[in-house]
Parts: sequence; structure tokens; C-alpha cells
Amino acid sequence: MVAIYDGERESKLSWKTVLQDLKSKGLKQGPKLSVGDGALGLWAALEEEFPGCAQQRCWVHKTANILDKMPKSVQVDTKSMIHNMYMSPTTEEGIKAMNRFISLYEAKYPKACKCLTKDEDQLFTFYDYPAQHWQHTRTTNPIESTFATIRHRSRQTKGCGSRIATLSMEFPYMSFYSFSKVINRILYFLGFINCLLKISGVKKVKKIPICARLLKH
Repeated sequence: MVAIYDGERESKLSWKTVLQDLKSKGLKQGPKLSVGDGALGLWAALEEEFPGCAQQRCWVHKTANILDKMPKSVQVDTKSMIHNMYMSPTTEEGIKAMNRFISLYEAKYPKACKCLTKDEDQLFTFYDYPAQHWQHTRTTNPIESTFATIRHRSRQTKGCGSRIATLSMEFPYMSFYSFSKVINRILYFLGFINCLLKISGVKKVKKIPICARLLKH
């Protein structure tokens, strides 16, 4: 996380404010890749502020938009076909999966196929980067899952009052929950080691206060 801003419905002006402020704070080199949904404000602002930044459309948002234009009776099969597009081992295989989808459904569901093909140039950009990053660069889920906590808190409090109160609430929650994912992975690993030791016959395993240490740092 590098910044939290409030804006006017993700407009171009709001995104330009964010990008220009980051520049003023020392961001000299623009990002290599930006991942987002179809919100035009972000892409328009990026083209002006960081024209060399590559674009990747979120496959989770794209899948939901396509399925919304198809009847539920075919959504199980179509979702599986869409899944094959961005889970293919190469760009070529992903494009072949997309072409199979279009040839099968274009005549009957043209709106769904148009929704897919209109962002074709930005759907497979993540393949240009190392494979170990694909899981985190083909969707906005890493951000969405963290922000889900903010949405939940906003519903519980029935609004957050003033603008300052809202931003003050978001910052600690987003900082903690984005960091807590790292902690959860470490704890999962420690739990796995604990199980192995017990299977090996070690009856007592010394507990390590890993959370306290990480949070202290």
C-alpha cells in the first residue's frame, strides 16, 4: 500500500490527483503494470501521467460482467471456459481458449462476446511478466479482499461521518489487514511444521510468539 485517497467515483480527475501527488512525493519512475477493472478514469489518467505503464484488466471483474450477459443455465460451462483463458500456461493458449469461447457463443450471446473482446489487448498482459507474479497480476483480488473489511465496517457503522473520520478509519484497517496476510502465511507454515513434529513423536513443541515479534517491528 502506497496511498489512500478519497475521490469522486473513480473519475479521471480523482485518479490524476492521486498520481500527481505520488509524483510530488518522489515517485520518479512510473509503474510497470497497472491492474484494474473497466473504470475509464484510471486508464485515462495513467495515459497522461505514466504513458509507459502497461494495462491489465481484472479477470474476476471481466468474468462477472460476461456471465451477467448470459443465462444461468449456461454459466457453469462458460465460467469454466473463461477460467481456462487466464489459467493457460502461455498467451497463445489463452487466446485459443478465448477464440473457442467466441466461436461457440457469439451467435447466441453477442453482448457477452463483445464484453470479452473489447478489452482483448489488455486481458493477457500479465503473461509478459514472470510466472510467479501471475496470480497477483491477473486480478485485483489482493486489493479487493483487503478493502472488503472496510466495506463491512462501513455497513456496521452506517456511515463513517466526516471525510477525515473515514480516511482515519481506512488507513489502520488497510495497513493491518494487508500485513496480516503475511502473518497468516507464516502461522500456516508454523502449524504445518508443528504437525510434522508431532507425527515424528515430539510431544511438546515450544511456542514462538511470532505475531508479537512481527507487530513490534
